[in-house]
Amino acid sequence: MIKSEARLADCVKKDYEKPWLEDEGICVEIDASLQENEYAAVKVDDYYNGLNLGGLTPKSVDFLVAVDCQCDSYALYIMEFRNRDNPRRLEIRDVQEKFSNTFRLFMEDTFAFIFCNDRFKYKPIQLYLVSDPYGIKEKHPEIQHYAEYQQIVRKRMARKDTTNLDVSASLASRLYRFRGQILKIELELPPNPLIRRVT
Repeated sequence: MIKSEARLADCVKKDYEKPWLEDEGICVEIDASLQENEYAAVKVDDYYNGLNLGGLTPKSVDFLVAVDCQCDSYALYIMEFRNRDNPRRLEIRDVQEKFSNTFRLFMEDTFAFIFCNDRFKYKPIQLYLVSDPYGIKEKHPEIQHYAEYQQIVRKRMARKDTTNLDVSASLASRLYRFRGQILKIELELPPNPLIRRVT
């Protein structure tokens, strides 16, 4: 239904040759085994910016991705990308407002006939702030895999750097309820999370 909705035509990913989503220099991988007809990625902030509301444009997340898991069941990924070189510049309240508006205005109001339709079931629904707040990518360009990012973050944590825990705790201070699920935003480093089918 997402791809057939005329109001979203300019906001849906069309370049399926690239198995990733990108914004602000941050990339998230899409499982290469997913076919074009098995997922839809909507650039939510492009939708609102395209309405030309000026100063009334609501803040919203960067991407909402629905992955067909078959039998009218979907994995839903809702993501904000932040290219910041300091965890203290992540502006957690701003991020939380973007998720709140995306649920309230985009999913539960304007496009409720898609996202609140009882015919479709969501398993799971994942909320992610995707950022590299330590600047690991810039400092270590040789890193190619998420496991390598994790090793560096663990070393920082071992040196009593609690910023990552502080960011995660701040994100978890705001919970969201959608379709009977209680959800919280998780901090992820690029190129994670992997957009994939869930069985």
